[in-house]
Amino acid sequence: FTLSAGDGVKKLWFKFMSVDGTETTSDITISVTLAIPAPGTPAAPATPAEEIPVVAPKPAVPVAELPRVPAVVTVISEKAMAPDFTPISIAVLQEGDLFMIEDGKAGVSVYWYTGGYKRPFPNERTFLSWFPSFDRVSIKRVKKNEIGSLAWGPSMPYKPGSKLIKVVDDPKVYAIQEDGSVCHIKDESSAQKKYGMTWNKKVDDMPVSIFLGTYKRLDVCAD
Repeated sequence: FTLSAGDGVKKLWFKFMSVDGTETTSDITISVTLAIPAPGTPAAPATPAEEIPVVAPKPAVPVAELPRVPAVVTVISEKAMAPDFTPISIAVLQEGDLFMIEDGKAGVSVYWYTGGYKRPFPNERTFLSWFPSFDRVSIKRVKKNEIGSLAWGPSMPYKPGSKLIKVVDDPKVYAIQEDGSVCHIKDESSAQKKYGMTWNKKVDDMPVSIFLGTYKRLDVCAD
């Protein structure tokens, strides 16, 4: 309703109708007194905009059944692709989709959607062990009010066979197995036999937090 200007008592007239179509015989007068805030009182907050409903995530498989190395179903383009910044709902994510938060800037995490989980790539080098470049694959943008509804899965390991890894405080060098676990190479001759004379150029030193949080450790690698 548009009320008359000025502070004070305002009168509104209503006429009601019952479900059978009968109207009140006379108007009903209701007096409304406007509350006048005291000087210095903050104004009432504006009515919030309608909230966007959060879409429930798809059911995730039990973590124990989640393979550490997912099947590669992401399509790799032969040439660079123009990025699509249109935000999407988590309800339309498909197995193997790559995605990031809708307004993410450079350096933000990229996730691989597998088994109903968001699985982060811990760094750029890990991502590039799976894909030739960031612009040769479709990286979708997920709505920021929904991304938190996706369950966390284990971090993505290096693509098996692409790298050897070690931790700064540990002299052991580890090889990545087909299932994403690691075993340590027992000596230099074993490393040369399996990975060539330049095996040491394939070694990546990584923080212990990433190593322990990403890789299941096994015993010495089999010859």
